[in-house]
Amino acid sequence: MIFKSFLLSLVLLLSFNTYAQTITGRVFDNNNKPVSYASVSILQENDSSVVNYATTDDQGSYKISMSVEGEFILKVSSLGYDPNYQKIVLSKGQNLHADIALSEKPYSLKEITVDGHYRGVKYGNDTIRYDVKRFTDGSEVVLGDVLNKLPGIEVDSKGAVKAQGKNVDKILLDGQDFFAGNAQMATKNLTADIAESVEVLNNYSEYSMLNGFQSSEQTVINVGVNKSKYGKISGDVMGGGGINNRYNFKGNLMQLNAKSMLSVIGSFNNTGEEVFSLDDYFRLQGGVNEVMGKSGKIDLSEEERRLLFPQNNTYSRDNGLSAINFSYQPKSNFKLNAYILHNRDKTRSEELNNYRYFSPDQTVFKTQESIQSRNNNCLTSGYFKLDYSPNKTLSMAYKGYISGSQMKEENEYNNDIQSQQINTIGNRNITPIRTQHKIMLMKSLGKNIFLTNARINYSNNPLRYDIETDSLLLPIALTKYGELYYGEQRIRQNQISGEISSAYFYRINKSYFLQPALGVDYESQKYTSSIYNNANGSLSILEGDSLHSNAISRNYDYYGSLNLLKNTGFFRFKLGLSAHLYNQVGTIKDKINDRNLFRVNPLVEMSLVFSPKHRLNTAFSRRYSSND
Repeated sequence: MIFKSFLLSLVLLLSFNTYAQTITGRVFDNNNKPVSYASVSILQENDSSVVNYATTDDQGSYKISMSVEGEFILKVSSLGYDPNYQKIVLSKGQNLHADIALSEKPYSLKEITVDGHYRGVKYGNDTIRYDVKRFTDGSEVVLGDVLNKLPGIEVDSKGAVKAQGKNVDKILLDGQDFFAGNAQMATKNLTADIAESVEVLNNYSEYSMLNGFQSSEQTVINVGVNKSKYGKISGDVMGGGGINNRYNFKGNLMQLNAKSMLSVIGSFNNTGEEVFSLDDYFRLQGGVNEVMGKSGKIDLSEEERRLLFPQNNTYSRDNGLSAINFSYQPKSNFKLNAYILHNRDKTRSEELNNYRYFSPDQTVFKTQESIQSRNNNCLTSGYFKLDYSPNKTLSMAYKGYISGSQMKEENEYNNDIQSQQINTIGNRNITPIRTQHKIMLMKSLGKNIFLTNARINYSNNPLRYDIETDSLLLPIALTKYGELYYGEQRIRQNQISGEISSAYFYRINKSYFLQPALGVDYESQKYTSSIYNNANGSLSILEGDSLHSNAISRNYDYYGSLNLLKNTGFFRFKLGLSAHLYNQVGTIKDKINDRNLFRVNPLVEMSLVFSPKHRLNTAFSRRYSSND
């Protein structure tokens, strides 16, 4: 009893000699929508030093505990909004509730620095700047390790970066884009001591003239480079081996200069480990949009799909990758990026399929199929990008891509059909070539912009398929040589496509602009196929119209469009109409089919932007395809 009375007295004594005030509230915008992840700081009135701080949650709410009384400054700030300053008075034992409204920033503000207890972070206009030394301890190996220690920045195991929850599209070095959008090359290959400072840049545009016209909000990271690292070669090499002749080798070397960057990458193994992923392919092409066709689908050739998506039934894989990447930027208005890549992939696969068929009279029909495959694929590609701005009102850009590949596939089919053995060997050989070229011209006309784009694509896909079988089940008059039938099919598909378009961006005010556009799109395809006897190496074409194909198609799309866009504020939209005149000419076995179509396609895109990390998007559009 005495002990309980002592504890009660102690609690009462402490309650009379200590106190704490709690400051709570909600941060919202002019539309009464919560502002998430806003910074709420309590500052000393005399020197603006930080006493305490908090960050708002998803609902815009915050809570700060204070153990002192007096007069203070309550500062609330968030990217994209004007900061709010309020004078508050804290009295002993009394809580305070303060709701704060932030106004969207309609103009550029100079950088605001809070002196006093500097925490290594400065906030400016759409910029967050980090003092790297305040967050690192020397244990970091590569740039990705450094970025991962900075508050608000995350780097995953593959080197992809997020800042404030948004994907980082590029990593710049002293403002220069040496990596052509391949941020992972920087995070995984640059040494940690290269970074003196780090900036997160929101609402970034590769072309400054497009500022205010883009609806997308790119986020990039700019790394201030330690000048002593220029001219030095950095990299790492890893190799290993094991039983059954297994090996794994990875290596990269990089030399960074003030105006150029050269890197060499190699990776080879026969352990089945992936050396060239779909993400790697997209990054080398400059992003997903660069490999996406007009239909909104990713446009990959057959050889690219085979390299990027190996078969699931593979039991042996020997693959390798080597690449050289070069960037050169002698002046701020001239930039060159180029790479050469070679990828090879050898796989062995096997599958066993059992089929059982039931007829209406309860008869069971069984078959068994065994397939053994050997594939040897290689892809060599090159990419070249040049940007040039002779003055502040004119920008030009060129992108070129060329690839050549060879695919060899050997398949051995063993079929057991009701105890009857059928054996077939099929060999495929494909040697496609693809090339793509794009040109862009952008001219600033006061507060408006004129933009012209042109592109041309070409592909040639020759295929040869050889077959030998001991049982001829197809209705093809192949000649039997010895105990086997031999045949060969040859296919060639050529495709040429091009487009030229012009658009005018007319600014109505700070939030709205019109975008009229005109253009023409052209596509031509030619397909031929023939089947031959291949007896004892001597080819002879088989007779019969059903064994040969010859088709030609040409498609024209003449179009004009008008869009109204609003790309700032909480509610953003794009409303548009496009009128298309389609002309299609097809020739199949000398029969010509010519038709014209006229279509009007609507476009509606709407977004509710709750915060830089949270938005709700919806869209409706209609397209016409030549296959419809």
